[in-house]
Amino acid sequence: MSIKDSLKKILCYFVGSRSVFKLSRISYLRGLFPYIQAVTYHDTPNGACNNFRNQLEWYQNNFVNCNLADLRGLLTNGVWNHDKPGLIISFDDGLRSNFDVALPLLEEYGFTGWFMVPSGWLDLSSIEQIEFATLGLIKYNENDSHERIAISWDELKEIEKRGHIVSCHTMNHRRLSDKLTSSELEVEINEAKSLLESQLEHSVNIFTWVGGEEYSYSKSAFKKIKDAGFNYVFCTNCAPIIAKQSPFFLERYHVEPNYSEKELRLTLGGFYDLLYALKRKRIAKNIATAKIEY
Repeated sequence: MSIKDSLKKILCYFVGSRSVFKLSRISYLRGLFPYIQAVTYHDTPNGACNNFRNQLEWYQNNFVNCNLADLRGLLTNGVWNHDKPGLIISFDDGLRSNFDVALPLLEEYGFTGWFMVPSGWLDLSSIEQIEFATLGLIKYNENDSHERIAISWDELKEIEKRGHIVSCHTMNHRRLSDKLTSSELEVEINEAKSLLESQLEHSVNIFTWVGGEEYSYSKSAFKKIKDAGFNYVFCTNCAPIIAKQSPFFLERYHVEPNYSEKELRLTLGGFYDLLYALKRKRIAKNIATAKIEY
């Protein structure tokens, strides 16, 4: 076992306990601090199906489902008329396993799925999708792969038809760092949005950054995202979404479908909120002119 794994095991034992998780929710239970937490998955392979089901059951006991109207109400008016915090369950990268494995289970447990899709690889051949995944650092379970790694446009339309949400996740799954030129950002943001909208036949107003590293955010990309007409922007730097905060810094927590209940409690119980606090402030300071409150 690596040092990192050993440390996480210790943290799960102490910080991931039921009592610590309950303590982290006291302010909510007293009506002082309504919030939503957003988690993000990537690949959801068949082998993790049973554990993912267990996770959904745990989510169901501790959160209420959050759709776009719920998010808008909390951000705009501070409205949250529920006895539990909200939960957004998102899936990055537009992987076929999200459609085949995750989607039916989400519906079984009454959750809305938020699918963050790089629009540039849905039309590619199966061989081209493998190359795209390699270049874009998209991980997937090769044992689960069918003819395609990515979902198809028809499947994406089916996802929306069934009441779930689709977000733009760039064109080619590139990190939008300072190294990208203005024309490259145009492709990753504006053209990706246009392609999604032409296929889905409606406007797309949600954007999701690729990566959580500090270098993967840039001021020039942030400006293009806002100018493109996106109203909600998701990052991955561990913080709850709170009433009337900026809709351009909606944080998420990275989780895996094989996480245990203790790992979920550790991830969502406040420890990572503190651990990532300085990083969030640095990113906000570097890419935005307005002060962002967390």
